[in-house]
Amino acid sequence: MNRREVLSALLLSVVIACHTAFPQSPGAAPARVPDFALVALPDTQYYTDEVRGAKFEMFTAQTGWVARNKTRQNIKAVIGLGDIVDHGEATVEWQRADAAYRILDRAAVPYALTLGNHDYDHLGITDNRAATRYNACFGPARFASYSWYGGGYPAGSNENFYITFPAGAGSFLVLALEYYPRTAALEWAQTVLDANPDKQVIIATHAYLDRDGKRLVKNHSHGPDADGLTSAANNDAEEMWSKFIKRNRNIILVLSGHICQGISVMARRSDAGEHGNLVHQLLADYQLFTGGGSGYLRIMKFRPSKKSIEVTTYSPYLNTYLTDASNQFTLRYAGATRR
Repeated sequence: MNRREVLSALLLSVVIACHTAFPQSPGAAPARVPDFALVALPDTQYYTDEVRGAKFEMFTAQTGWVARNKTRQNIKAVIGLGDIVDHGEATVEWQRADAAYRILDRAAVPYALTLGNHDYDHLGITDNRAATRYNACFGPARFASYSWYGGGYPAGSNENFYITFPAGAGSFLVLALEYYPRTAALEWAQTVLDANPDKQVIIATHAYLDRDGKRLVKNHSHGPDADGLTSAANNDAEEMWSKFIKRNRNIILVLSGHICQGISVMARRSDAGEHGNLVHQLLADYQLFTGGGSGYLRIMKFRPSKKSIEVTTYSPYLNTYLTDASNQFTLRYAGATRR
């Protein structure tokens, strides 16, 4: 073999070695973002009071189902929509609520509970908004050891509070706002969102949508002034939208209860925020159904690969779904927030 042939052979061996060490292959497809679920618990008040045919077992059936299906359904968090109890001054009702949510504590499922009008110390609440028993049961001390707990307002209370958790390709923040939140609470909420611009945000507040899909306002039968919240510092749903919700690009969902309906008609609407983000707003409250609600809950299955949220309504107590268009539907989901 002459010198030229030797050099050619050496060059060929180097090329072969490089291709062996660094194999050439088509670009790999991006990893599929896994589906995940969030669960909403509408007004549970009759389960804790055991009236209108409701049973406490309906409440524990809900949280027990979440605990058992945490892995299979990839459930990331539970969101309570207010009116945890029927009588804010009734110790036994808070004890039942505590026991139901302890099931989620033991299963290590994050949860956020919004404060309903029945959760205040007295049914006829006034602008002093005393929530002694609520805070004793679901105040900061309960959540202090959990990494997903963000903090509450006013100081030393959870009348407004938030949680964070990873889900899909990003992170979520659930913000639980008090019943017709005070302006100071909205201002606090804005500081929370300002500090978390990377997270997709879900707002939970007890009173927001009416049965006709319109946002609740003052001087309305369900407005804040109907419950003694007469100060201008209390914001109705339309004010919440204009002052806070529509101004934040990373809010994707608003969940509420409060409005009782004896037939299977729940409300929803979707509006664009100031930054073009689509904000879905959903009402669910089953307490006037047979059995005081019969344990119906909302499952929101996020499917990032399909850019959708599949909403279903299910009772673990009855092992039954509601499949009408008001209780089973699909929403558009843009995915992680872009900035």
